[in-house]
Amino acid sequence: MPRSKNPPSSESQRLAKELARAKQALIDEIVIHERVVQDLTRSNAELRKSQQQTDLMLRSVQMAGGSLELDLVLERIAGTLSNATGMPHCGIYLLDEEKNILIRRAGTKSLSRKQMEALIHLQIPPAEFPLIREALDSRQPILCEDARTDSRVNHALLPPMDFRSMLVVPITLSGRILGLALNYTLGEQYAITREEIDLASGVANSVALAVENARLYGETRQRLAESQGVQRVTASLLRKNDLKEVLQIICDEALNLTDATGSAVLLLEGKDTLKITSAVGEILASMDRLPVDGSLAGRAVVSAGPELFNDVESMHLDYLRDRGIVSLLAAPLKVEGSIIGVLDVINKVGGFSREDVRIISLFADQAAIVIEQTQLHQQVEQMAVMEERQRLSRELHDSVTQALYSVNLYAEAARRALKAGKTDVSLDNLKKLREMTREALLEMRLLVFELHPSILEKEGLVAALQSRLAAVESRSGLKTGIHVEGETRLSLSIEEELYRIAQEGLNNAVKHARARSVGIDLKYSPDHVCLELSDDGAGFDPHTAGEGGGLGLRGIQERVRKMNGSLSIDSSPETGTRLIITVPT
Repeated sequence: MPRSKNPPSSESQRLAKELARAKQALIDEIVIHERVVQDLTRSNAELRKSQQQTDLMLRSVQMAGGSLELDLVLERIAGTLSNATGMPHCGIYLLDEEKNILIRRAGTKSLSRKQMEALIHLQIPPAEFPLIREALDSRQPILCEDARTDSRVNHALLPPMDFRSMLVVPITLSGRILGLALNYTLGEQYAITREEIDLASGVANSVALAVENARLYGETRQRLAESQGVQRVTASLLRKNDLKEVLQIICDEALNLTDATGSAVLLLEGKDTLKITSAVGEILASMDRLPVDGSLAGRAVVSAGPELFNDVESMHLDYLRDRGIVSLLAAPLKVEGSIIGVLDVINKVGGFSREDVRIISLFADQAAIVIEQTQLHQQVEQMAVMEERQRLSRELHDSVTQALYSVNLYAEAARRALKAGKTDVSLDNLKKLREMTREALLEMRLLVFELHPSILEKEGLVAALQSRLAAVESRSGLKTGIHVEGETRLSLSIEEELYRIAQEGLNNAVKHARARSVGIDLKYSPDHVCLELSDDGAGFDPHTAGEGGGLGLRGIQERVRKMNGSLSIDSSPETGTRLIITVPT
């Protein structure tokens, strides 16, 4: 009989089951462990990616905030966004809120020179570019996978380049749109991930404050530069005394400040008329007078503030018909609240902006002061000319006319004496006639040279003094001499004052001192000039003459004081006279 197998014991079965359960538990633990490892690996990867993204945003903030130069800040942001999105090209556009136009300010350096030239001045009206309008309206990044076929892309606004994938990322601060970043590829599409889009959005939001700070800094610096420029122009204008020249400079500078193509200064005549007294550009130069009531310039007078018109042709004004004025900005010329005229600029490409209004208003305020001062200066000069004419008239009457009258009397007396046969009497009268004639000639020469000699302005003080000595003193029989050390040209005002002082001193030598010789010494130094006048005449007591104001000393003292100079007088009776005048330059 075959031998039978023993059935497994219950203990063996139990052990087998325990072993199977332990094995399954081990397998389950291994599976769980693998899942945990996978989860940890994934979490670590996500953490590393998140950390990298955070680091990228932090670096972008640091780079952007490391400078206040707006274009440098924007260039750095463009590079950061290109790295964040994986797209090779990025341009940063800032919004001109007044004109509602996006203006390209910076971009990555990944384009060819020809491509860069095509993009560098690009301006985009958001209303005409649906893809951009959608991004700005939503304040969220908007993706265009293929610009060739996407109807939201307005290719008419873009240069002829093969734009493919596009990502528009708004740059906003506290809900206000500052601009946007346009990331794009050329030729090939790019499959951008959601994470890259979110990262680009985070970078844009994190650098918005740096962009605004740099923009404000740039505006502040520009305004400071404009203000300093206006001050420099004003200082230059204040040195001018000719109204025509001043008005021409004002017109020229108004063009430079606004990039307009024409400008004019219109001054009020009475209350109802504006006269164009200076103009640049054929359009305004062809006009003469405008009524305050009914003209665009007149509106600036009525409102006492700047007036801007960027669509003049649509206003259908008869006086501007067919003149070609498209845009006009008028600013009143005000002095202490009183309006003296208007400064006009016309026809700026693209129209005038609020910035143009601000800067031309600032310039007009300064220009008005200069115009007023120049007019006052000319009025003073005209009064001085009238006073000089009246003085010369009195001098002619008191001296030359009286001398000529005496000449006539002596001539008549000599004639009668000769007729009566009184030869001695006639010779005596003829001698006195000769003396009076010489005196009249001397007075005439002195009066002529008291006028402002043209040679003083053309050739300077030294030439004017030489001319004076040759024309008056030498012809009067005096020995003359002039010595100059370190000759240089001074301002006309100083040279004229020194000439007047020398003129007065020489007059004294010729008319009162009975001098035989006169001399002039001029010594120029870097910070002052010294004028010395000397003669060998009768001399005088400086103390007595100074108290009485005689011999023209008072006038000389006033002129020296006016120039903050010093006057030294060395004279005594019968020893001649020496005047030493030292004036700072």
